[in-house]
Amino acid sequence: MRKKTGKKKPKRQKRVKENKVMTKKKLMMAGLSAGLVAVVGVGGTLAYLSAQSDVVNNAFTVGQGYTPDKDGHTGLFLDETDYDYNPDTKKNEDTGKRTEEGNTYENLYPGNSLTKDPKVTMIGGSVESYVFVKVDGVTELEAITAPETNDKVFDIADWSTSSWVKLDEKGVMTPGKEGDGYYVYMGQMATDGVVDVSLKTEGEHIQLPEQVFNTIKVNNVNALPENTAVKTQKVSVKACAVQATEHRQGIEAAFAQAKGELDQQ
Repeated sequence: MRKKTGKKKPKRQKRVKENKVMTKKKLMMAGLSAGLVAVVGVGGTLAYLSAQSDVVNNAFTVGQGYTPDKDGHTGLFLDETDYDYNPDTKKNEDTGKRTEEGNTYENLYPGNSLTKDPKVTMIGGSVESYVFVKVDGVTELEAITAPETNDKVFDIADWSTSSWVKLDEKGVMTPGKEGDGYYVYMGQMATDGVVDVSLKTEGEHIQLPEQVFNTIKVNNVNALPENTAVKTQKVSVKACAVQATEHRQGIEAAFAQAKGELDQQ
């Protein structure tokens, strides 16, 4: 268990039973990050893009209750669609697999869309959980513009806002919103925000069917000067599962436990 320092001692619960329940709470973390680099103009009118995503699996648990799988994940993990660049066809081709190791996209140009579909997979046999994600870097990525024209280069699109509902800093749901921030899973596998894979086969992968978002679009940027470069910008997604207590502590209380983990660098 990781030591936590510099935090105030929590207030004593009014009831001893409630205090014991809270101290037994389990958390689980996983993360991935996607970096986009280098837009280069060709002939002054067309830009080619090389994009690379590096996936970092920062999974860990606090306490007990989350089941491992044969691949070394415990409780949950994040992944995305896997692509390979084919130099013969000069296309980025879907391999039909998922990856935690990232993708490198080559020879892309304005008007292209990159499939970026971070999904959470739960490990069967784990405790009932509230599942949260934190998204960072979207605001900065979408703020990148082409020199001289100020055309917006990137868009993060196709958010699953009905399944991943954005939260404010206190854990209150703000339906329909997108962008950087915190989200709670309310999709088809959740009941009142709780995902139950406890009766599934231990170690089985149960993927939450709805991705956080689905696409990074390269916009039709006008008249990029030749050899123009756009700075690197990382978009990161972290996930955290918090054990649902017997009496269901609710999304806001569970988020208070998850937020500290999600905010760590």
